[in-house]
Amino acid sequence: MSSIKPDQVEAPEIPRRLTAFVVYLFNSGTVASESALARAWNHFSLLRIPDTLMAGFGTIVGAHLAGVQEQSSTKIVFVIISLMALSGASMVFNDWKDYQIDLINRPDRAIPSKLVARPIALGMAFLLFLIAFLLASVSDSMIGICVALIIGASVAYTLVLKNIPLVGNVVVGIIAASPVWIWLPLTDSPSQSYLLVIASLMFINIGREIARTADDVQGDRSNGVHTVTTQYGTENTALISVAMTAIALALCWVPWLNGDGSWVYFAAVTFSTLYTLVGMLQNRKLARNLHATRYATNCRVITFVMALGCIAGIASPN
Repeated sequence: MSSIKPDQVEAPEIPRRLTAFVVYLFNSGTVASESALARAWNHFSLLRIPDTLMAGFGTIVGAHLAGVQEQSSTKIVFVIISLMALSGASMVFNDWKDYQIDLINRPDRAIPSKLVARPIALGMAFLLFLIAFLLASVSDSMIGICVALIIGASVAYTLVLKNIPLVGNVVVGIIAASPVWIWLPLTDSPSQSYLLVIASLMFINIGREIARTADDVQGDRSNGVHTVTTQYGTENTALISVAMTAIALALCWVPWLNGDGSWVYFAAVTFSTLYTLVGMLQNRKLARNLHATRYATNCRVITFVMALGCIAGIASPN
């Protein structure tokens, strides 16, 4: 059997070790099998697993806040899978379009490193878009229309709006919050807390997307892409991102101040606020040296904690 060089197996360390363990356990695999699983992982990684899982969790949070528990479990599961597929499709389609930029900004990603062919990535994106639309339409016609609009907005952002500073970031913020607001068509009178959580998620995702432009500035400038950082500089990018996060956290406090949130929700909001403040204090030179990757991670942590707070600390209307 011909040997396979290590650089042909590109899966991350943990999946690679798990693959080797499975091969050993069943004693029926070869190095080539590991390579095949590694290639499968490369395609799977395009979906941005943490973001895809958060989309599913966010859909559950939205169902709780909207009070749609009386809907059939099948409908709710279909919508959850639809929003996860939609999230993954948007990620893959964006990577397909940003191939030239990622050659500079993210050369280790699957497409620029030629671990996944661009036509295959494009096919994956449209297949996932189709799955998202079909599942949403089967669950409810109005949700199907909403998903179709989200797909249109995602494609428009990737092809056109991404090149318009702030406008594109706002569109991404709305799309990123869609797992929570997707239930609005089934809600006759959404609660104030529900609407505030939606608005908060939009602002925190707008801030996160604006911060990310600081990491991508080199590739964006080389390819003539206009972003907040290329147009206004890193200092203003940092200030705008912090302002968006501050607005998001301020909105999170309102449900508790109105008496809608329990002590669990209060704990979640308090943690998120302190976590954000500590992060800013640890990076006093934020305005001059925005660490966008760390900032985006902080936003994910805040989003997850607040989602838990909403599930456990805000009573469902029904």
